[in-house]
Amino acid sequence: MRIVFLPLPEGDVIAREDQLGRLEADFIVAAAGQVFYRHPHDRSLWFAAPDSDTFRRTAEAWNRYADEAQQGRREEAGADAVNRLRQELLRLGVLENGPNQLWPALLEQAEDGLL
Repeated sequence: MRIVFLPLPEGDVIAREDQLGRLEADFIVAAAGQVFYRHPHDRSLWFAAPDSDTFRRTAEAWNRYADEAQQGRREEAGADAVNRLRQELLRLGVLENGPNQLWPALLEQAEDGLL
C-alpha cells in the first residue's frame, strides 16, 4: 500500500490509497481540518492526522517504509524498516491508541509482515 496525493483536491479528498496500482480508499479533510481514511467497503472514518501538513509528513514516512519493505525482503531489513517507521510515527504524534486510529492499526500489520 502506498499513499498517492492528488494534484488538486477532489472535493474533500486529498489523497488515495494505492494497492498494487489500483486506487481504493480516500483520505479526506473534514471541516475542522482533520484528515480521515475512508475505505469504500467500510464507511467508517479512521483518524489519520490532526491536519493536512501532519498527514503529508506521515504519508511520506509511510511511503518510505513501503519502498524499503519492498526492496529489503530479508527479515532483518523489514524489521529495520518497521522500526524506522515506528519512530517517525511517534515523532509525528500519530500513534495514539484508541478506536478508529489508522496508524496504530497499519503499524501492527507492518510488524506482523502483512503490509
